[in-house]
Amino acid sequence: MSPWEGRMARLLSALRLESIKNKIVTLAVAATLIPTVTTAVVSYAQNTRSLADQLDHELQRAVSQTALELDLWLQQQLVELAGLETSYVVSENLAKLRDGGPGRYQALSRLEEYVSAVGPRLPDFSEVLILDSEGLPVASSTPGASSGPAEAWARSVVGGVEGFGEPFIDPGSGAVAAYAGRLVRSPSRSEVLGAVVARVRFQDARRLLGEHLPTHGGRVMLVLGDGRVVGSSDPAGESTGSGAEQRSVPLPGPGQVVEYVDGGQKVLAASASVEGRHMSVLVELPRNQAYAPLHQLRNLTFALVALLLVVIGSVAYFLGQAIVRPLARLTSGASEVAAGDFSVDLPTIGGGEVNDLTEVFNDMVRHLRDGRRALDEAHEELMERNAELERLSITDGLTDLINRRRGMEILHEEVRRSDRYDIPMSLLMVDVDHFKRYNDTHGHLEGDMVLRGVSKAIKQATRGVDTASRFGGEEFMVLLPECDADGAMEAARRMRERLAREVFRGGHVTMSVGAAVYPLHADHPEGLIAAADAALYQAKDGGRDRAVLAAVDRGASPDGQDPIGSQAGGKAAGKKPSAGHRSVKKAAKKPKASKTAD
Repeated sequence: MSPWEGRMARLLSALRLESIKNKIVTLAVAATLIPTVTTAVVSYAQNTRSLADQLDHELQRAVSQTALELDLWLQQQLVELAGLETSYVVSENLAKLRDGGPGRYQALSRLEEYVSAVGPRLPDFSEVLILDSEGLPVASSTPGASSGPAEAWARSVVGGVEGFGEPFIDPGSGAVAAYAGRLVRSPSRSEVLGAVVARVRFQDARRLLGEHLPTHGGRVMLVLGDGRVVGSSDPAGESTGSGAEQRSVPLPGPGQVVEYVDGGQKVLAASASVEGRHMSVLVELPRNQAYAPLHQLRNLTFALVALLLVVIGSVAYFLGQAIVRPLARLTSGASEVAAGDFSVDLPTIGGGEVNDLTEVFNDMVRHLRDGRRALDEAHEELMERNAELERLSITDGLTDLINRRRGMEILHEEVRRSDRYDIPMSLLMVDVDHFKRYNDTHGHLEGDMVLRGVSKAIKQATRGVDTASRFGGEEFMVLLPECDADGAMEAARRMRERLAREVFRGGHVTMSVGAAVYPLHADHPEGLIAAADAALYQAKDGGRDRAVLAAVDRGASPDGQDPIGSQAGGKAAGKKPSAGHRSVKKAAKKPKASKTAD
């Protein structure tokens, strides 16, 4: 052996790769893992760059479109303000104020009336002011409710600086607002007569912030020049209000997407200024939310790699098993044959020398295995015949019900179960009415048909846990576990109604039923049969085609009879007997009249 082979053997032994199976599994896993992980890393890096570019584009689109919408909204406010500025009422009365004289007070009154009437029709204007040529307010839509614009800004409007002033936070309401002004000129001489100034509320403008959110979510905010947040598409993102501490955020430069911590979480942000309005639009997108698709892709990649490793490892494992298991099976089979087990049958898979050796081995034990199989088949056939003999020994061949011997065994078992669990059970003795006459008139074959029909009616009218047996001749015994007197009479009624639907060649056949309840009517199986049989005699003597419940004691008559309607035998029959009842030896005696032959 060369030194290289020795070193390789020691290395494989240290890695526990001596077996062929472990070597195949290791090679398959390495061949799968290396290219898969490399591809996943490269793909993750490319997807990260692509998603970052997409997020930059979405954030810039959101802020630019929102800023454009706000700019249009502000322009609309200036257009509405221009309508006031061009009003003849404003220019005429400002001219009268400038000229002075006795019409001055009337001009002031007309201007007050005008702004008071126009102000409510402009919902975005919380206050409308008219300034004279010196920048002093002469009329207001809300007298006494406003402190008026800053004096310097008012003079600048009269001096020709039109448009919006710097936004501010109203200390009373906490809402963002800004003053907008337009010059009022003389129609004829184009000289400045004064100005119209309005305090514009940004309530409607804040509703525009939620119209252009990024695809991945986030929020859009309205920010003043010093970074104070005065409006947000997410109400939780702003902190305005009277006396509330203003929330401030850093503003990225134009066209930039930056990352910072806001509210305890990392966010991506971009901003765009509202042209000439001293405020900006800022969009924030939580970083986890923005990169959620990439994280999902990463997790999916890990899951796929793990699944691939499991699949490839399993395939390699089973391939190794396919190589080494035939040899192991042959060794194990030879050991079993040496120990005296000649039932070994090794599979022959594929070809080659091992397969030929396996076939020779199987041929040696085939004859013994065939003899063992013949013996097993003979034993199974014997078991089936014994089972059939057992069934025939307990089954009545005519009605396919259990015979009397097996019925008595089940009766004793049910009585013991009733005592063990302290629950009642009922027994019905059923006799076909006028059967001897029917048999003599129509023949024994038709009589056999009647017995089969009666057994069918009994089986269909009773529960699966109930047991019906042929007691002898035309008499049947039905055991009703966990059933009181009411249930027994109900079962008798169902059997009679079911038999009434059977039509035989000799006409309709009826049955008489005697019922007894254990331990109410007797405290042992034979006494229970006697009590039910006595009730059967009373049903016969009462006119047949009825069910009678056995009497509780000797002096009591049966609790109920059931001609076609199946009366229940009294409420006392369904109750659990007392200790005195348990000592009753038997049910009511048979009546003195003897039972007829049919």
